Amino acid sequence: MINNFDLFEKLLTFEEPGEYYHVYILRRGKDHGDHRDSLIKSYYVKNVDYYRAKQDEIIKLCDLFGARCYGIPSVKNFRRTAFEVLKIASDKIYREDYSNLDKIFASATDSIGSKRPLWILDYDYSDTVTDETIAADAEFINTIEPLGENKIKAVIPTKHGKHVITKPFNIQAFGEHNTKDLIHKNNPTLLYIPDIK
Repeated sequence: MINNFDLFEKLLTFEEPGEYYHVYILRRGKDHGDHRDSLIKSYYVKNVDYYRAKQDEIIKLCDLFGARCYGIPSVKNFRRTAFEVLKIASDKIYREDYSNLDKIFASATDSIGSKRPLWILDYDYSDTVTDETIAADAEFINTIEPLGENKIKAVIPTKHGKHVITKPFNIQAFGEHNTKDLIHKNNPTLLYIPDIK
């Protein structure tokens, strides 16, 4: 079992009205020997109290379905999401595709950007990837543009490694130090995974 709720909570900052974070429960097919992922439930976290209040429910649902909970560390905005919902819905109507209309809001949430983006460096442990090499990369990130602040916001354990959550940085400079393939700009990090049998 991995529980990163407290680590993710430290990333939650609400600076403007209408901001939220997308947290969701996903049953991954490959965790159960099939190829079909299923979205169990989405949460649109508007404040820390709501986030804390939903944790027990999320854990129970994850345990029940053998699912994982993920959260996107970049804050989203309901206004921007609403415009994206209109765009996706009108495009589907134009194509006469009326499938999965109930999933448009979650899809819009995942496709829009953020005014305060956070990136994920996704590390899987191997012979060449250790806690020391991850720490060295984090230290290096703080030496590249933009300078003057600690860009590392969190280090989140995953099933096979770690996610380093960062503010944006100069990708080209990082690419001269390590592979750019580690960088994910709008992806989720792991909040909870039960012991899956």
